[in-house]
Parts: sequence; structure tokens; C-alpha cells
Amino acid sequence: MAVDVVPELKKAIETAVDRADIVILSGGLGPTADDLTKETAAEVLGRDMYLDERSMERIREYFARIHRTNITENNWKQAMIPEKALILDNHNGTAPGIIMEEEGKTVILLPGPPNELQLMFEESVVPYLQKDNCKILYSKMVKVCGIGESRAETMIKDLLEEQSNPTIAPYAKTGEVHLRITAKAKSEKDMEAKKAELQEESKKLDRRETNLENRSDNLDKREGALITKENKLEQRIAEVEKRNERVEELITYFHANVAEVEEKVGTLSMEDYENILILSDNLKVNGAGFYEYWVEQSGAINPAGDLSGEALNVNMEQIYEWNPSIIYIGNFTDIQPSDLMENKLEGQDWSVVDAVKNGQVYKIPIGGYRWDPPGVETPLMIKWLAKIQHPELFEDMDVGKCEIYDSRLEHISLELDKGNEQYWYIGDLDFDNDFTR
Repeated sequence: MAVDVVPELKKAIETAVDRADIVILSGGLGPTADDLTKETAAEVLGRDMYLDERSMERIREYFARIHRTNITENNWKQAMIPEKALILDNHNGTAPGIIMEEEGKTVILLPGPPNELQLMFEESVVPYLQKDNCKILYSKMVKVCGIGESRAETMIKDLLEEQSNPTIAPYAKTGEVHLRITAKAKSEKDMEAKKAELQEESKKLDRRETNLENRSDNLDKREGALITKENKLEQRIAEVEKRNERVEELITYFHANVAEVEEKVGTLSMEDYENILILSDNLKVNGAGFYEYWVEQSGAINPAGDLSGEALNVNMEQIYEWNPSIIYIGNFTDIQPSDLMENKLEGQDWSVVDAVKNGQVYKIPIGGYRWDPPGVETPLMIKWLAKIQHPELFEDMDVGKCEIYDSRLEHISLELDKGNEQYWYIGDLDFDNDFTR
């Protein structure tokens, strides 16, 4: 790994270009003074830099999309492009990617944040690398159940020993063995012929799979035990049906509480929405998902909402770019607000982030259960978020006392433990049957 110091970085790039035809570098394309990868690579290849107007416009569009109007001057450093370079659009950030070709050598520069790097690689770099590669791959999967990987391999050992093109690769899965057959060809026409060979290989495997049918007799013997379990399940279903009335009460309660927040949030403009971030663990954020419902309902914007999934890996460069005004830390991690406020996490500087500067870092509460996942306490989560994000708008709303339903849909009351505002006091409950902390 080369550090962001020009002499060492330049030597590393020169060595890589000397040894390989294609060199891919990630990171160091950002707006700060220590982001030197692009400038150093351009120097190695003897390229001057120029300010690209289209890249500047895309940076403006990105900041407008995340509702940031104050663009600092150092951001335009990202629009400086080496001459004769191919520019790769960044759909998840501000720094464009770069491809430079020189005397049979190719240098590819990609941004550091994983969500930016991965998308750019798949959308732009892979097609670029494939344009001079005419080989086509085609695969088919045969799935076998009832035997282990070693037994399956023994049954097709002769096929494995004779394989060339197409090839067969066994994979062990839970309760199954997958046999992937892959053919390679130089053109679509050749591939059609290879598909015929692949179909024939698949038929050979299918015929061998019929040897496993005798094993189904053992499964029939287990059917009797399942009938007894089915009777017990029917009894449970009857119990659940009796709870329908309480389910309707829960739905009414949920909508009433959410509507209380929606009514006031509806008076806000998008400029009033807070820019928040939800940390699920160390340098892991939650993107689009059920968290987005909470964020929108409580009057906030999650800049990671453009990403899909939970516990997504990011780095500090991405955090600085998002610069949230409020940070919430989930309860499936040991990280506490003080870890950020006092810069206790090794190799991370949180002191420059607005949320830390303003003391707006919070641990998501624990009630009957953690408030991170959706559940009967979701309305309380939305109220809690709304009061933090818009304290003046919700100054009359008391989240210190509230009503919820437990796991048996029984109505209970909660009171905030003033000694530790991360937790809620729950009275008159059987923790062994109702809740776990």
C-alpha cells in the first residue's frame, strides 16, 4: 500500500506500470490536499492537467441532489483531469474516475469509497476491459440434493478427468451440491455449438441424479412425525386468530402516533430537513431499507439512502463528504457516542464532522427490545427522532412517557429512565417470556 506522499506514491506507480500492462489504483481522487493519486499518475505518464467543465457540472448536480448548497472551493480539485484521459462518471459521489493509455500501458484511477468504486468498476471499467476480449462464457447449474460433495464428485469423476471445454465445477451448499457447467467460445456462433455440448453434459448429470431417487424412501418414514407437529401448529393458529382484535388495536395505535408526527413534519420545507447518518457499527452505515421510513417520517435526509442495504462498509473520506449534522448509533454495536465525541476510534478523526462539532451524536434507545429493527416500538422511534431533529417543532411532545404493546399484544406503559436516557424502564413485565435485552 502506497502512502499519500508524492515520492513514494510516484515510485509505486512507476514500478506497477513497468511490471503490468493494466494498473488499477483506488482512492486519492478527493478534494483534500493529501489526495494526490491523480496528479502523481499524470506526472508519471507525462500528462498536464486541465479543468473539465462537465466534471464540474456533475459535482454541482451531486451536491444539489443531497441538498447541499455550500460547495467549498477545494471540491473543484476533483474536476482537474489529465490530458487525453477517459473520464468515468461517478453516480454515487463527486470524484470522477480516470483511464489513461500510454504506449500499450493502461492506468485506471477509481474513487476510494466502496459504494462509488464498486458501481464505477461494474458500469465503466468492466465494459472497457472487455472491449478487447472476444471470449464469451456461458454457464448452467445442476443442483443435486441428498448426498455430500465428496460423494457427488466420485459419481462424476470420469467426467471431471476428461473435461476441457466445457468444464464442471462442484460446489457444496446447505443441503445441496451444485455442479456448474461452463463453456467458453470466441463468438456468439461458436457459443451456440458449445451450448449443445453443455446441454449434453447436463443430461449426463441428470441421468446420474436419478440414482438418488431411492433415498426418498427414507424421507417417507419421517412424514409421520411431521403430522404430529402439524396438529400442534393448528392449535397455535387457533390461538393467533384470537388475537386479531388486539392486532387491529395495534394498527390503529401505530397510525395515530405516526400521524401526530406527520402533521408537524408536513409544515417543513426540504431545507429544514436535517442531514443524518445511521451507524450500525464501526464505519458501517444503513442505506435504503426500513430505516428510510423512519428518516422520512421524522423530517430528515439520509445521504446514504442512495445505497441499498444495511451495514454497508464506508470510509472516513465518504463520511467527510456526507458531513451529517446528526449521527445515530445502533444498538447492535458496542460503539458509544463518546467514542466519536472524544475521537477514541483508532485511525479515525471525527472532530471535523458537523454532528460531532455540535454534540449531536446519539445512541438509539433500548425499550422492550432494541429500537433498531422495526417492531411495536417503531412509533416511539419516529417520535424520538423527530424531537431530536426538530426540537422547537416538537417541544410539547413528551417521549419520556409512552404507551406500547408487548410481544403478546398486551398494552403496557413505559417511562424514561432519567439516569440513563439510552434505556427505558419497563414495569410489571416477565422478561423471560416477553423481552430480551
